[in-house]
Amino acid sequence: MKRSPHTVKAYLEKPEIAGEVADTKLELANLYQEKAKKVLAEVSDEDIKKASLQQKAVSSGIFLDKAEMLRLGQGPGVNVNVMINLLDAIRGMRG
Repeated sequence: MKRSPHTVKAYLEKPEIAGEVADTKLELANLYQEKAKKVLAEVSDEDIKKASLQQKAVSSGIFLDKAEMLRLGQGPGVNVNVMINLLDAIRGMRG
């Protein structure tokens, strides 16, 4: 998409769009949380033992980052192009 940052920002600041973005973020956050709980519940001590040092380092870093973001009430940055594409898809589904 070839849109200026100003155009994208103005579009996302419209109340109806901001509401859709907020709803979509909440829906995605809930889905991610549900899947993450399932995955984390399945990680066994045996899985950890079998993992390479690199896998352990990457996994522990991700787990620690996510835990800290949750504690601080922060989330990852949102790619604006992804959000625009998502909103277009939502509109397409609504007809």
